[in-house]
Amino acid sequence: MPLEDILSTIRNRAEETAKEILDDANTRARRRIDAVRAEAQERAASIISVAEAEAAKIEAAAKTRAAARRRQAILREKQSLVEGAFAKAGEALASMPAGEYRELMLDSLARSAQGDETVVLGPEDRERLGPDFAAELHKRLSSMGKGTGVNLEFAASSLGGGYILRSGGVSLNSTFPALVKRFEDELEIEVAKKLFGEGE
Repeated sequence: MPLEDILSTIRNRAEETAKEILDDANTRARRRIDAVRAEAQERAASIISVAEAEAAKIEAAAKTRAAARRRQAILREKQSLVEGAFAKAGEALASMPAGEYRELMLDSLARSAQGDETVVLGPEDRERLGPDFAAELHKRLSSMGKGTGVNLEFAASSLGGGYILRSGGVSLNSTFPALVKRFEDELEIEVAKKLFGEGE
């Protein structure tokens, strides 16, 4: 076989081998690229899924916080309205007509006093209750079989209506602000039910 043919055969085989090697390398590269692409897509899907789950958690937490703030705002407003209702009740008691106020005071003291206490009243009560208040109170206490040694004393500043009954070292605070405060806890649920139709 002439040298030219041998060289041609070697060249052809080398080209075929190079082509096979190149085809094999291209196939492996395509497979690797496809595998990397598939892995990247999986990771991207996983990242997107994690991000969506995290976004859903953040959104749910934000909704929960917003709902809690809304409930708190509603509760504060309801509390303000309830407190306003009690404040108006106190104002209504303090501003009742003199005749009604006098009768309320006489009835309450006749029930509470035993006849030997000191009744502390606000300075405005001197005129509002009238000059014969002590005599009328003694008369009512006497008719109930109680003592008539009750003394009236007028405080230097307003009590907001009502009285303080003192006997020995004990005081019974029946001023309107104290009474409203005392019954506020008991009546708060009732007032809320009337205002809002519920017990919250």
